[in-house]
Amino acid sequence: MAVNAKNWQVFKEYGIYDVDMLVKHCLQSLVGQDVRSQLRTQNVVRIEREPLLCTGGMKQHLMDNNCSGFDIILNDTNSNDDDISTVAHEIGHTFEACHGGSYLKSAGCDICRARPEFADLSERFAETFGQNWLADTKNRLGLTELLRQLTASRPLRI
Repeated sequence: MAVNAKNWQVFKEYGIYDVDMLVKHCLQSLVGQDVRSQLRTQNVVRIEREPLLCTGGMKQHLMDNNCSGFDIILNDTNSNDDDISTVAHEIGHTFEACHGGSYLKSAGCDICRARPEFADLSERFAETFGQNWLADTKNRLGLTELLRQLTASRPLRI
């Protein structure tokens, strides 16, 4: 799936021209780390449960208009599989952490999302990232083990 240059502005020095290449580039930045370390690398502060209308989402902590961390929020009625898929998807979104509202930057992945029409592309990226991230058995098993520590009344601090 080619990235429409009008939608995403990815720096040419990375040689990234489609979503699959961008996902691969971002996954490379996490190689060799366990799941908790990957979450820390992506500035995830905690995972918690709340009553939601969807399977989950993410809260961004801002300090002086800069991202200081993320909370991943899971629906308190999710199945284990929903939790796992949602966390993987939200990790994908951390690569797009908004700094100043226009450019999203993390691990060398720069994506322009200044207007609402970029939301669909953002969701495709996060979904593709999550699927590829979970294809690594170590990530799936590590996340499953980590989520066992999460309860409805106690957030999981990363």
